[in-house]
Amino acid sequence: MKTAYELGQRSLPLRWHKFSPRTYSPAQLFACLILKAFFRMNYREIEQLLIDLEELRDCIDLKKAPDYSTLCKAEKRLLDSATTRKLLQETIRQALSRNQMKELVELAALDGSGFESRHISEHYLKRQNMTRQRIPHKKHPKMSLLIDTSSHMILGVKTGRGPKPDILDFESLVEGVSKDVKIKTLLGDKGYDSEAAHVFARERFGINLIVPPRVAWKTKNLPSTLYRRLAAIQLPNSPYGQRWQVETVFSMIKRRLRSNLTARNYFSQNRELRLRALTFNIMLIRLFFR
Repeated sequence: MKTAYELGQRSLPLRWHKFSPRTYSPAQLFACLILKAFFRMNYREIEQLLIDLEELRDCIDLKKAPDYSTLCKAEKRLLDSATTRKLLQETIRQALSRNQMKELVELAALDGSGFESRHISEHYLKRQNMTRQRIPHKKHPKMSLLIDTSSHMILGVKTGRGPKPDILDFESLVEGVSKDVKIKTLLGDKGYDSEAAHVFARERFGINLIVPPRVAWKTKNLPSTLYRRLAAIQLPNSPYGQRWQVETVFSMIKRRLRSNLTARNYFSQNRELRLRALTFNIMLIRLFFR
């Protein structure tokens, strides 16, 4: 919570407006939201926790616990796309200052994963004579991540609704990476196989994109386009096996911060996913610095 407060002080304004109440600062509310995600609580539960534990309030200079409605409204302002990007970049700066990662990211990986929009209990599945594999296929919240394979720090995040092709989030993920780091090699699965993606990564950012061609299982012929053909030639001698590190990050997020969301509408689900990505980076910073 203290780490989140310090990050918020560096990247968030002191007040939203010169006439806004001076009861809580954006950094204090951000720290409360991070604590909410860490303990997997709802707004009322985190409010009661802050009321009961004065030590938590003291560590972020909080005189009184914010109301649950205050936290709900603050989440809408703090977790939009632009503010989330600023906060994510600040977590990366902190990781760099503590030598947790390097400015030149030798190897990065990206992928997308779906989350559950509701919790389905084992009792319900038993009564319905169903397994989780037989749950009807519906639209679900989706989060795409670009991570540093050596430190597992999240460098870029894109949220939305799936199922949809991973390639649609590629440019947003690469553009969203902090200017404080430079990626040398980027690994992706076949969902990112596109000549346009190679051109975007190589010619605009100087990133060596390694993606297996989708036609590899059908034929042994190399792709006809320039960069896809080059990636196919590099693939056997590349560190492509490290792409599973991004799967590890998704596994850690879902195990530690849950795989199902409490939010119900589209925009709230996006904000909840962004909060989990920020919470994960802050957890890594504290784990390394401890």
